Amino acid sequence: MASEPQKTKAVATPGDVVSVIEEYFPGKNTYTIDGKIIAKLVGIVVANYDKRIITIEEAYKPKIPQEGEIVYAIVTKIRDISITLDVFYIETRNQLLHPPLTGSLHKMNISGEYFKSTYDAYGYGDVLRAKVLIPKIPLILATRGREYGVILARCPSCMGYLKKHGFNLYCPKCKKTIRRKISSHYLI
Repeated sequence: MASEPQKTKAVATPGDVVSVIEEYFPGKNTYTIDGKIIAKLVGIVVANYDKRIITIEEAYKPKIPQEGEIVYAIVTKIRDISITLDVFYIETRNQLLHPPLTGSLHKMNISGEYFKSTYDAYGYGDVLRAKVLIPKIPLILATRGREYGVILARCPSCMGYLKKHGFNLYCPKCKKTIRRKISSHYLI
C-alpha cells in the first residue's frame, strides 16, 4: 500500500538545505549543489517516502488574472507596435496586485477605430481599463470596446488631470485638446 507524501513542519526559504541526494531525489522547486538538495523558494517541505522525492510546496502563489477578467494598468513603455503596462488591479475580483504584473497591449488590440500610431491612442502614465486575452506573463490585454481604454490621464505639458470633453480629453489649464482611446468609465 502506497503512502501519501508527508508534509513536514519545516518551512524552507530560498537557499536552505532541505536534504541530501543520498536520502531523496530533488523534486519540484528544488535544485542540487555538491550533493545537497536546496530550496528554490519559500514554502513547506514535502517528502514522499515511497518514491524518495523531496519537494517544496509554494507558500505564496501569485494572483494572475484569468482570461476575460477586467484589469486596471498604467502605461510604462510605448513602442510603435505595442505598449507595455503595469497591471495593478483586478476589477472582477476587487483585488489589488502588489507587486504589479507586466502586461502587453498590441496595436491591433487597442481599438476598432484606426490609430496611426500607439502614441495617438495612449500616453505614458495613462491608467487603462483593459480585458485579459491571454493570462500568461506578460499578460496579453485588449482595449477594444467602449468600456475599455483610458480611465485617467494627465496633460503631457502641465501634468494636470485631463477632463473628458466629447470624444477627446481636454486640459483646463493649458486649454489643449488631446486625443486618446477613452473608456466610457473615464473618471473626470
